[in-house]
Amino acid sequence: MVSRRGATLIELMTAATLFLIMLGSVLSFYVYASGVSARQEKVSEGYRSAMLHLDKLETVLGYSRIYAVQREGSVVVFEPPSENGAPPTVVRRWPQLSGRLATIYVDESGQRVVRRDNGANVTLFRLPYGEKVVFSLAGRVLTMTLRGGEFVGAREPFTLTREILVENPVRL
Repeated sequence: MVSRRGATLIELMTAATLFLIMLGSVLSFYVYASGVSARQEKVSEGYRSAMLHLDKLETVLGYSRIYAVQREGSVVVFEPPSENGAPPTVVRRWPQLSGRLATIYVDESGQRVVRRDNGANVTLFRLPYGEKVVFSLAGRVLTMTLRGGEFVGAREPFTLTREILVENPVRL
Protein backbone atom coordinates (compact mmCIF):
# COMPACT_ATOMS: atom_id res chain seq x y z
CA MET A 1 0.00 0.00 0.00
CA VAL A 2 1.18 3.38 -1.03
CA SER A 3 0.10 6.37 1.07
CA ARG A 4 -0.85 9.60 -0.70
CA ARG A 5 0.32 12.67 1.12
CA GLY A 6 -0.29 15.31 -1.57
CA ALA A 7 -3.33 16.70 -3.36
CA THR A 8 -4.37 15.85 -6.84
CA LEU A 9 -4.53 18.43 -9.58
CA ILE A 10 -8.34 18.39 -9.52
CA GLU A 11 -8.39 19.11 -5.79
CA LEU A 12 -5.99 22.06 -6.24
CA MET A 13 -8.06 23.49 -9.11
CA THR A 14 -11.29 23.15 -7.07
CA ALA A 15 -9.70 24.94 -4.10
CA ALA A 16 -8.38 27.72 -6.38
CA THR A 17 -11.82 28.13 -8.01
CA LEU A 18 -13.54 28.40 -4.63
CA PHE A 19 -10.94 30.94 -3.50
CA LEU A 20 -11.46 33.04 -6.65
CA ILE A 21 -15.25 32.96 -6.21
CA MET A 22 -14.89 34.17 -2.61
CA LEU A 23 -12.38 36.84 -3.65
CA GLY A 24 -14.72 38.05 -6.42
CA SER A 25 -17.62 38.27 -3.97
CA VAL A 26 -15.59 40.32 -1.51
CA LEU A 27 -14.33 42.58 -4.31
CA SER A 28 -17.82 43.19 -5.72
CA PHE A 29 -19.12 44.03 -2.22
CA TYR A 30 -16.22 46.48 -1.76
CA VAL A 31 -16.96 48.20 -5.09
CA TYR A 32 -20.67 48.47 -4.20
CA ALA A 33 -19.90 49.87 -0.73
CA SER A 34 -17.47 52.41 -2.22
CA GLY A 35 -20.16 53.61 -4.64
CA VAL A 36 -22.71 54.00 -1.84
CA SER A 37 -20.15 55.87 0.25
CA ALA A 38 -19.31 58.24 -2.63
CA ARG A 39 -23.00 59.01 -3.25
CA GLN A 40 -23.59 59.63 0.46
CA GLU A 41 -20.56 61.93 0.59
CA LYS A 42 -21.96 63.95 -2.32
CA VAL A 43 -25.34 64.28 -0.59
CA SER A 44 -23.62 65.34 2.65
CA GLU A 45 -21.56 67.90 0.76
CA GLY A 46 -24.77 69.33 -0.70
CA TYR A 47 -26.29 69.69 2.78
CA ARG A 48 -23.11 71.27 4.18
CA SER A 49 -22.95 73.70 1.28
CA ALA A 50 -26.60 74.69 1.75
CA MET A 51 -26.14 75.22 5.48
CA LEU A 52 -23.09 77.42 4.88
CA HIS A 53 -25.07 79.50 2.38
CA LEU A 54 -27.87 80.06 4.88
CA ASP A 55 -25.32 80.92 7.60
CA LYS A 56 -23.75 83.54 5.34
CA LEU A 57 -27.14 85.09 4.54
CA GLU A 58 -28.06 85.13 8.21
CA THR A 59 -24.75 86.83 9.05
CA VAL A 60 -25.32 89.54 6.44
CA LEU A 61 -28.98 90.13 7.30
CA GLY A 62 -28.89 89.45 11.03
CA TYR A 63 -28.37 93.04 12.27
CA SER A 64 -29.87 94.75 9.24
CA ARG A 65 -33.15 96.59 8.94
CA ILE A 66 -35.26 94.74 6.36
CA TYR A 67 -37.33 96.95 4.08
CA ALA A 68 -38.83 94.63 1.49
CA VAL A 69 -38.74 91.32 -0.32
CA GLN A 70 -39.38 91.82 -4.02
CA ARG A 71 -39.46 90.02 -7.39
CA GLU A 72 -41.15 86.85 -6.20
CA GLY A 73 -38.76 86.35 -3.32
CA SER A 74 -35.49 86.77 -5.21
CA VAL A 75 -34.54 90.25 -3.86
CA VAL A 76 -34.18 91.53 -0.28
CA VAL A 77 -33.84 95.29 0.29
CA PHE A 78 -32.15 96.08 3.60
CA GLU A 79 -30.13 98.66 5.49
CA PRO A 80 -26.90 97.16 6.84
CA PRO A 81 -25.31 98.20 10.14
CA SER A 82 -22.67 100.93 9.98
CA GLU A 83 -19.26 99.77 8.84
CA ASN A 84 -16.95 101.67 11.17
CA GLY A 85 -14.70 98.71 11.77
CA ALA A 86 -16.34 97.76 15.06
CA PRO A 87 -19.11 95.21 15.49
CA PRO A 88 -22.60 96.72 15.44
CA THR A 89 -23.53 98.30 18.74
CA VAL A 90 -27.06 97.91 19.96
CA VAL A 91 -28.79 101.11 21.00
CA ARG A 92 -32.26 100.56 22.41
CA ARG A 93 -32.32 97.00 21.06
CA TRP A 94 -31.39 98.10 17.54
CA PRO A 95 -27.91 98.53 15.98
CA GLN A 96 -26.80 101.92 14.73
CA LEU A 97 -27.66 101.95 11.06
CA SER A 98 -25.72 103.48 8.21
CA GLY A 99 -28.50 105.27 6.33
CA ARG A 100 -27.83 103.50 3.02
CA LEU A 101 -29.81 100.75 1.32
CA ALA A 102 -28.37 97.53 -0.02
CA THR A 103 -29.86 94.53 -1.77
CA ILE A 104 -29.24 90.84 -1.86
CA TYR A 105 -30.55 89.22 -5.00
CA VAL A 106 -30.36 86.08 -7.09
CA ASP A 107 -28.93 87.01 -10.49
CA GLU A 108 -30.73 86.39 -13.78
CA SER A 109 -28.97 83.07 -14.37
CA GLY A 110 -30.12 81.81 -10.96
CA GLN A 111 -26.60 80.61 -10.18
CA ARG A 112 -25.26 83.41 -7.95
CA VAL A 113 -26.45 85.26 -4.86
CA VAL A 114 -25.15 88.82 -5.08
CA ARG A 115 -24.97 91.71 -2.62
CA ARG A 116 -25.26 95.17 -4.16
CA ASP A 117 -24.00 97.87 -1.84
CA ASN A 118 -22.74 101.38 -2.73
CA GLY A 119 -23.03 100.60 -6.45
CA ALA A 120 -20.73 97.57 -6.25
CA ASN A 121 -21.81 93.97 -6.79
CA VAL A 122 -20.17 91.29 -4.66
CA THR A 123 -20.95 87.61 -5.18
CA LEU A 124 -21.78 86.13 -1.78
CA PHE A 125 -21.83 82.57 -3.10
CA ARG A 126 -22.64 80.44 -6.11
CA LEU A 127 -25.59 78.08 -6.08
CA PRO A 128 -24.30 74.58 -6.87
CA TYR A 129 -26.34 71.46 -7.60
CA GLY A 130 -29.32 73.43 -8.93
CA GLU A 131 -30.05 75.08 -5.60
CA LYS A 132 -32.59 77.90 -5.39
CA VAL A 133 -32.91 80.61 -2.72
CA VAL A 134 -36.26 82.26 -1.97
CA PHE A 135 -36.91 85.01 0.59
CA SER A 136 -40.21 85.94 2.21
CA LEU A 137 -41.15 88.53 4.80
CA ALA A 138 -44.24 87.85 6.90
CA GLY A 139 -44.80 90.25 9.76
CA ARG A 140 -41.61 90.31 11.79
CA VAL A 141 -40.08 87.12 10.35
CA LEU A 142 -37.75 87.00 7.35
CA THR A 143 -37.70 83.46 5.99
CA MET A 144 -34.88 82.21 3.78
CA THR A 145 -35.60 78.94 2.01
CA LEU A 146 -32.95 77.03 0.10
CA ARG A 147 -34.03 74.17 -2.13
CA GLY A 148 -31.50 71.80 -3.60
CA GLY A 149 -30.35 68.23 -3.85
CA GLU A 150 -31.23 67.66 -7.48
CA PHE A 151 -27.87 66.15 -8.28
CA VAL A 152 -26.50 62.70 -8.96
CA GLY A 153 -26.80 60.51 -5.90
CA ALA A 154 -29.59 62.37 -4.12
CA ARG A 155 -32.70 60.29 -3.69
CA GLU A 156 -34.91 63.31 -3.17
CA PRO A 157 -34.44 67.09 -3.14
CA PHE A 158 -34.03 68.82 0.20
CA THR A 159 -35.43 72.08 1.55
CA LEU A 160 -33.70 74.02 4.32
CA THR A 161 -35.31 77.02 5.98
CA ARG A 162 -33.82 79.68 8.23
CA GLU A 163 -35.92 82.33 9.94
CA ILE A 164 -34.68 85.66 11.28
CA LEU A 165 -36.79 87.64 13.71
CA VAL A 166 -36.80 91.20 12.38
CA GLU A 167 -36.79 93.74 15.19
CA ASN A 168 -38.18 96.63 13.19
CA PRO A 169 -39.42 95.73 9.70
CA VAL A 170 -40.16 98.72 7.48
CA ARG A 171 -42.27 98.40 4.36
CA LEU A 172 -41.34 100.49 1.32
